[in-house]
Amino acid sequence: MRKFKFIYFLTITALLAFFVACNNNDEDYNHENTINIPSNLSVTDIGFYPEDITIVNNKVFISGFGDGTVQYFDLYETEPSAKLFVNVETGYAQAWGLKSDGTVLLSLLNNADFTGNPPGASKLVAYGVNSGEKIGEWDLPESTIGHTVSIVDGKYYISDFGNPRIIQVDPSTGNVNANWFTSDLWDPSIDGNL
Repeated sequence: MRKFKFIYFLTITALLAFFVACNNNDEDYNHENTINIPSNLSVTDIGFYPEDITIVNNKVFISGFGDGTVQYFDLYETEPSAKLFVNVETGYAQAWGLKSDGTVLLSLLNNADFTGNPPGASKLVAYGVNSGEKIGEWDLPESTIGHTVSIVDGKYYISDFGNPRIIQVDPSTGNVNANWFTSDLWDPSIDGNL
């Protein structure tokens, strides 16, 4: 019993020493890199309508359905204001889905037409998340409207707003698999077909 009490005493002493050490380190912490969680964010550009959002490296990235741009907010700023990450690309009217793995920012560029005409060209673009430089792009199949994008095991997966499919892009080979997933059960009368 005495041996148990001694081990218990040592364990409690070690835990207390650990918590005191942790508490002391908190006082020395450099609070300059503390992020600010704003109560609201706004973009003043006329024609910018937010489509998708992703938060990475303490930056909020928002795609523009209305103007085709991607804007960002730096949460390290006391009062974050919208900054242009990438401008609208010639030939593409909208920026839709966004996704990042911390290194690249993927953006889906589209030409959706909601007046009954077929959609124009669409593509997936990869930008350096810190630099904003384009580091890759892949044309998507005809009649695609890229809706959302995901990153899994180094490959990119795009859901198609106008067709019952998910497209796979392999950035290491450049291969675009238009029919990675398809479904015969899709009913275009209820699922966003144009």
